[in-house]
Amino acid sequence: MTIPLLFAGLLGASLLATPAAAQIDVHVQPPGGPLKLRYGLRVGGLSARTTRPSPYIYFNGQAHLYGLQGGVAAELAWGWLAVQPALVYSQKGHVFDNVYTRTLQGQQYKTHYRDKLRLNYLELPVNFVATVHRVQLLAGPYVAWAVSGYTLQHDQSVGAGANGSFDNQYRERLHFGRGSDYRLDYFRRFDAGFNAGLGYRLGPVQAQLTYARGFVDFDYPAPDPANRTIYSGYQGNSFNRHHDWQLHATYFFGGE
Repeated sequence: MTIPLLFAGLLGASLLATPAAAQIDVHVQPPGGPLKLRYGLRVGGLSARTTRPSPYIYFNGQAHLYGLQGGVAAELAWGWLAVQPALVYSQKGHVFDNVYTRTLQGQQYKTHYRDKLRLNYLELPVNFVATVHRVQLLAGPYVAWAVSGYTLQHDQSVGAGANGSFDNQYRERLHFGRGSDYRLDYFRRFDAGFNAGLGYRLGPVQAQLTYARGFVDFDYPAPDPANRTIYSGYQGNSFNRHHDWQLHATYFFGGE
């Protein structure tokens, strides 16, 4: 035991005698240089989903609903750190599928029911972007305002016999604001959430892949408390919130 103790004592004495040799220099270069302001155009697409299906229909699964995104962007950069607000038009929503067999008037039908929801937003994301060797790390909040939307139900059934099949489609424009007639299809106009992702910058062009998660339910629960016990999912829990992947490119013009 004396040798390790002696070695430890000598090592400690040497470190005390030469503090510069024992110092570890961890230094992060702060952003610097003049502030640069640029403006640009943004275009891209997204793959949208929601957190859960409609509570009054049982679905087998959810598919991605693809949409478009485009608008204008700005950048206030200070060295490798930048703030990038944008004003974009974004298409979000969901698609749910249900395949089942039902019996009507003694005849069985194989039914495919598809429920599509499309919500169109004017969205304002504000991302904080760090760029190191052209690779970007970004995160920030967003707020959005719904400008339009619709639901589309497609009911396709195939049965036996000459008159055993039918194909129905029903489309309805969305209603925004809390309803007073106990409907279930009133939607909120306001949405808010958070973005995070990665990007790549090459001169005036950048490409970014972000994941966006909404914090606000975009539809209202049933106004009648009795209906909330009938329709599962309306019992005070989170119902429908957006979450989607976005891939977009931005071209910044050279103005400062």
